[in-house]
Amino acid sequence: MNLDAQSLYWILVAAGFFLIAVEIFIPGGFLGAIGVFAIIGAGVVGFNVFGAQGGLLSGLGLFIGGTIFLGLWIKYAPKSFFGKWFTLQEDGRDYKSFDDSQQVLVGKNGHAHSDLRPSGIALIEGKKVDVVSEAGFVEHGTPLKVIEVVGSRVVVRAIEAE
Repeated sequence: MNLDAQSLYWILVAAGFFLIAVEIFIPGGFLGAIGVFAIIGAGVVGFNVFGAQGGLLSGLGLFIGGTIFLGLWIKYAPKSFFGKWFTLQEDGRDYKSFDDSQQVLVGKNGHAHSDLRPSGIALIEGKKVDVVSEAGFVEHGTPLKVIEVVGSRVVVRAIEAE
């Protein structure tokens, strides 16, 4: 296969823009970087194809075309069928990575529903809760008190018999 310089120029331009566009679907930076280098390579080949003045215009055209391409991509790609799969459509300010509803358990009493070695299940206010004992092994049926809730980790302490 014998490629002349003009064909190589257009292949590099097309491949560069294609690889940059594919970067949205296969993130990681590698394909986008190759696309950028392909466009830079097309700019260099443009000097060979179009001469000094044409190469300069080609480079300027690639820069302006790339800027327009990027602007249109940012504006329209998130609204496209595939773009909706890859972009967040709602505001994420109210998102919580854990359920903090267990904070109300602090200070509540219950009993060990299973042996805690040191983790297990406790029955607190009639609900089964995954817990971790503060210190070591706790036998089934032992009265417990919730002393701390950190994220989803509920820490209990065995209550001494009076």
